[in-house]
Amino acid sequence: QCYGACIAYICLIASTAPVVGKALGIPALSGTVLQVLITVVMVLPLCLLKNLNALGSSAIFALIVYLLVAVTGVISFFTDDWHESNQESLNLCPVGEPLWFGEGITSTVKNFPTI
Repeated sequence: QCYGACIAYICLIASTAPVVGKALGIPALSGTVLQVLITVVMVLPLCLLKNLNALGSSAIFALIVYLLVAVTGVISFFTDDWHESNQESLNLCPVGEPLWFGEGITSTVKNFPTI
């Protein structure tokens, strides 16, 4: 269960890193490089802990962050006027037709689920 969730988070980082980097003005953030860096720098040291009780306080912090994100989402749902007041678009994602099949075999299978 947890293994699949970790893979999903890492894949999410790879797909959103270029968009977030462009929004923040960071040039050409590679999703693959960011995946490797986060895995080696953050995930690997946590996996090497002998006693997971040390992560108890970080679990409470994560729960508080999740609750704050949920509250922020609900509040912005009712009070959001960004689309009315901000006429400029960031153009983070190109507008176009969906790409149903990849341009080659590697681009077709790279997004298949990992088992």
